[in-house]
Amino acid sequence: MHNSGYGVPLLVHADDTAELLKPVPLSNSGASSYNEKWLQRLLYRHPQALPIAEIDSSFIGLIPLCMEMDTPAGPVDAAYVTPTGRLALLETKLWRNPEARREVVGQILDYAKELHSWDYSRLEGAVRQARKNDSETFNEQFAGVFEVVKEKNPGLDQAKFHDAVTRSLSKGGFLLQ
Repeated sequence: MHNSGYGVPLLVHADDTAELLKPVPLSNSGASSYNEKWLQRLLYRHPQALPIAEIDSSFIGLIPLCMEMDTPAGPVDAAYVTPTGRLALLETKLWRNPEARREVVGQILDYAKELHSWDYSRLEGAVRQARKNDSETFNEQFAGVFEVVKEKNPGLDQAKFHDAVTRSLSKGGFLLQ
């Protein structure tokens, strides 16, 4: 282990046993490598791994919409929505990536600027296209953004949800990660 200002992460089990977590090798190639695409898919599938409560608790309960959603500024790595219509955008960069600091901030701000001018139907079309382009989500029956969220929140009111997403888009009230 190298010397750092952080402790060693532990995985603590229900029976009170624990194990040290070991670093994984990060690489740009290879089928089993841990790269930005791997990180993107991991965070898309498991948004609960993101520290949402520490950032803004109004975004708790993120539901994955799509990956690689095209915008005029480029593709958003992952897009999420809450049952209350709040949108979150994710740009993944590995810590070792030299552009991980300044460029990624500018990149995600550009995505937010573009989405700020969208309406609900443009968002839905972009999500639909991104899901169609992704082999992981292509086979899913995609009826729309509302239906994805309603599946996890059966009592959701469609008109209220649509209005909330529209407000989120028009106000630019996004969580940028």
